[in-house]
Amino acid sequence: MGWFLRHGTLLLPVVATTILVTLYKIFGVPLSVANDLLLGICWSLALMLWIEADARRRGILPCHDFGFLIGVFFPVSVVWYAFWSRGLKGVFLLLTLIGLLIVPPTTAMLAWFLTQGLR
Repeated sequence: MGWFLRHGTLLLPVVATTILVTLYKIFGVPLSVANDLLLGICWSLALMLWIEADARRRGILPCHDFGFLIGVFFPVSVVWYAFWSRGLKGVFLLLTLIGLLIVPPTTAMLAWFLTQGLR
């Protein structure tokens, strides 16, 4: 299985969110509450799907309802899965996920500063 197939479930929403938020910021349109909520749901769903796919790929799927349980206990389940599946290396996974969460607003602010400097 290729690298993109393993991580595409998580990276495609990050890229799409980054593009959308950056365009909103460049054109000076405030992000509505509904759009912000939708982007958060998109990120959460992508993360839950990636966790289940990663567990299947590693062969460590503990039960048939694993995806449902990840969704029910969502914020806590991400931390639990990181340490359960990787041990102490789970810290690096959590830092990577936090980094992916920070990419869209950081890119949008950088693009906004660049466009404001060019005007």
